Amino acid sequence: MKKFLNTLALSLCLLFGSTWLFATDYPGGAGGDHTASSTTILTNKTIDGDDNTVQDLAVGVLKDGTDGELITWGADAAATVVAAGTAGQALGSNGAGAAPTFQGSVGEVIRKTAVTTVNNSTTLVNVVDLAFPIGATEKVLVIGYILYDSGTVPDVKVDWSLPANTTGNRMVTRLNTSGTIVLTGAVGVTENQIGGEGAGTTSVLFMNALLEGVDTAGTAQLQFAQNTANGSDTKILADSILLIFRF
Repeated sequence: MKKFLNTLALSLCLLFGSTWLFATDYPGGAGGDHTASSTTILTNKTIDGDDNTVQDLAVGVLKDGTDGELITWGADAAATVVAAGTAGQALGSNGAGAAPTFQGSVGEVIRKTAVTTVNNSTTLVNVVDLAFPIGATEKVLVIGYILYDSGTVPDVKVDWSLPANTTGNRMVTRLNTSGTIVLTGAVGVTENQIGGEGAGTTSVLFMNALLEGVDTAGTAQLQFAQNTANGSDTKILADSILLIFRF
């Protein structure tokens, strides 16, 4: 009888013990919310039960996202993404407590690829290629290295076409054929008149401008024309450059 009772007690222990094991919430158990899956692979991964983190994951196992977006944490400390920017933008900080965003690039170079010509006209026209967007409340420092060719009679004048209410100041100088730097204007964002060195002669115009958007976003476009209408060509040449700094 004693042997029978010992066998019965051992059987009951095994029965209740196995029931508890499969009712316990642990990986591989039948209880809780865990569901076996043939696609779940945790080989050589570390699971931290204190803050529910999984370490040592390869980049390739992350969920697919949107091209150009970056993973970050928002103001609420929750994981989120930085929206993809546009060509020429750079990732910029928005300060503590805020996610970064793609913003205007620093040191953007804009190069003119072909000649733009006016003849017998004092009407300002766009200098092809030499334009850039400016935000509604954005400040932009522009440094220009402008190559031009104009006779001494028509000369040349330059100006900016800007979004409404955009303010700023600029200084324009030129390098003449004798190597002398000549100051040609340092007043507001108004048109500047520049002397020509003679048809067929390449001259250099140096331009500094600080532009500030007030309430309207748009395009800042460099323009030019002859200062005196003349039947000769006045040109802005290829490889003229604008260097843009946004802040």
